Amino acid sequence: MPAYETASLAHDFKYGNRSSNLPRARGFHDTLFQKAVSLFGMATKPALCYCQDLKHVILIASASRSGSSWLANLLQESTQMLSLPGEFDPLLFLAQKTEPSGQAFSSDRLNRDCLDSYDREQLSLLLSWMSGRREPVNNLWRPGFRTVLDTAMRTVIQWPEYEFDVDHLLILARASLQNGRGKGPVEAMLCFLKELAREHGEWLSPYYYDLPYPMIRKAFPHESLPLGPPSSCGVIEEPPFIPCLPWRHSTARERGEQALIIKSPSNSYRLDFLQTLFPNARLSLIHVIRNPVSSISGLMCGWRHHGFFKHILEPESLDITGYSSPLLPWSKQWWKFDLPPGWKAYTHAPLEEVCKFQWLSANNSILEWARTQAADISYIQIRYESLVRSCKDELRRLCKFLNTDMDHGLLHSLEQDCLVMASAGISQDIRGYMRTVAESFGSCPALGEMEKNFRDAEMGLSHFHGSFWGKDAPLET
Repeated sequence: MPAYETASLAHDFKYGNRSSNLPRARGFHDTLFQKAVSLFGMATKPALCYCQDLKHVILIASASRSGSSWLANLLQESTQMLSLPGEFDPLLFLAQKTEPSGQAFSSDRLNRDCLDSYDREQLSLLLSWMSGRREPVNNLWRPGFRTVLDTAMRTVIQWPEYEFDVDHLLILARASLQNGRGKGPVEAMLCFLKELAREHGEWLSPYYYDLPYPMIRKAFPHESLPLGPPSSCGVIEEPPFIPCLPWRHSTARERGEQALIIKSPSNSYRLDFLQTLFPNARLSLIHVIRNPVSSISGLMCGWRHHGFFKHILEPESLDITGYSSPLLPWSKQWWKFDLPPGWKAYTHAPLEEVCKFQWLSANNSILEWARTQAADISYIQIRYESLVRSCKDELRRLCKFLNTDMDHGLLHSLEQDCLVMASAGISQDIRGYMRTVAESFGSCPALGEMEKNFRDAEMGLSHFHGSFWGKDAPLET
């Protein structure tokens, strides 16, 4: 039996009719992935053992809207580290470790006992396939067939409600990307989305993608911003969706020698799981921290944005003041961003309390885990504000921590730097109001205690002595 078949990714989930399309999307992806594995010879022992053999893993952890995506984006061109083109979460779904339903799983937490050797093989194959680095963007970009495969595989998990003919999707992706060839990756992606919309309907909105809005408006002049989620059955990749990128895939030699960067805010609750997934790797934890007022107001704007849909709950589960509305039925069912342990206590809370809870929960989880693992990991804090103020100096400090150099890829990334997806589509009035509400937390004891914990942990994890929650800790349900 071929090695890939011993670690097949296609299985059925049985979580009710509402999520019935999600396993189908996983099956479409599996069909394309089997084709990719066959064409590119990935079904080898090194690929199946990638997670086990990795020597160094860099974990970027943060609360949502704290700048971790920006930092990960800056590091994607490094010639000394491997990255993923997007976040880690869709891979966990494809390996059947998560389900985007709050009823199927109690929270985003994954513990050590959630992993076995079979799971490690599945994730090894996926990480082997996807790891690499972003190539410099230029108008001479020529997407190859591997980019076509990547685009098709990503499309079927971005739009799980649609039943794609995978062979036709490959033909469509290849023709569209080649039509956009020589114009740059954004134009090529917009060309592909035009063909998708022409064949599959206007519900495939380009505004769910992390693409420049002016270019979307030019390519789709009659398209308006969507109001609700991109799917009624659940999402596998959280919007804004990652478009196809100029991406150079890793070689077997690079996978054997270079560190791998893993990033997702939900990984704040999966650090034990990740440590077990990479049993022989040295772990470097980069904790990205942002001022709580800015981060919480960013979360609030995100809840009002047309993206960031993450978990679909039972109908009428949410009554969050400032988000849920009888006029928008999806707003009483869809939870945005990460799902911390204890989330059920906040289904009827004001939006600002939900966002404060998300910020505090993620940062506390990171600090608690780092403290318990202080002898086995290396830990550094990167302040978002310092990254904005002196990006090059912060990257130099980070490179010293990682024992790497400021290579030409990082320098080029700095030259081309732009902040990744913020809250485009949210009016300045709403932003201002969210900022004002978040500023009312200025005297909140829990936020002050968390800032103290940040300072203690920065001095050394041995100085950090415990959770800020104390007796008020939310119950995990």
